[in-house]
Amino acid sequence: MLEIGTLAAFAVLATPLSAVAADCPERFEGSDLQEAALAVEEAWRKMDSDRVETATADATTAVECAAAILSEADVAAYFRVRGYAEFLAGDVPAAELSLLAARRIEPRYSIPTDLVGESHPIRKMFDTLAYRATADPNPLPRPAEGELIVDGSRFATSVPSERPFVFQRVDADGALAETIVADPGRIPEYVEYTPPVFVGVPDPPRRPISRSLLIAGVATSAAGTAGMLASAQVKKDWLSRVECASEDECQGMIRTNQTLGRGGIVVTAAGAALGVGAVAVGRW
Repeated sequence: MLEIGTLAAFAVLATPLSAVAADCPERFEGSDLQEAALAVEEAWRKMDSDRVETATADATTAVECAAAILSEADVAAYFRVRGYAEFLAGDVPAAELSLLAARRIEPRYSIPTDLVGESHPIRKMFDTLAYRATADPNPLPRPAEGELIVDGSRFATSVPSERPFVFQRVDADGALAETIVADPGRIPEYVEYTPPVFVGVPDPPRRPISRSLLIAGVATSAAGTAGMLASAQVKKDWLSRVECASEDECQGMIRTNQTLGRGGIVVTAAGAALGVGAVAVGRW
């Protein structure tokens, strides 16, 4: 098991991780990435710095040249072993960011004690990162087609702003279009969705209101209203007369009231119908 003296016992890695070629003569499965990650851990146990360097480069190539969408477990394993290699190379800030990425993706993961001792700086770093506050993510524009995957999570709408991440894009046919190991704060470039703009589309024609029917409707409604008012006045007159205490004495006024009232209602309804017809017919 490796303790605090591990860094001094290992030779510093000579090749920066970012120098791995992005060209992909072949594609790799998630199992290839997991195999490379296990190779890094085994070399770490044996204090084989050359093998750590080679296996970490293989893991990075397996990510950048992935044949399909990577799972969260795949991405977390990659960032963990990358963090080990960066720590071994003496780049502690980079190692911290890589381990932060692994910790964010798989927060329940615990580094085995046979890989990293209880008092090793990497274990202390990894455990402490659990308490670091999460920064606000950077939003991702909607793609023109397909979907976006970040750290194995599909339909992503944002990327982490404070740590590295793995970005993948799927085209409209469901095929993997690209995979990028992105630095903190980077927004991957791709064709964004542009809402359609309709130019020169005329507004739908408005049907004119029939003037003659509208005038007739207004006049009819007014006549009906006048009839109902007259009916109310007649009723008021008959109720105020003493001789009309018996309805038999004022049958004429009562019939007049009823005629005016019912007629007013009918005429007003006819006026409203003419108004609706004015809009429906639409002729002048």
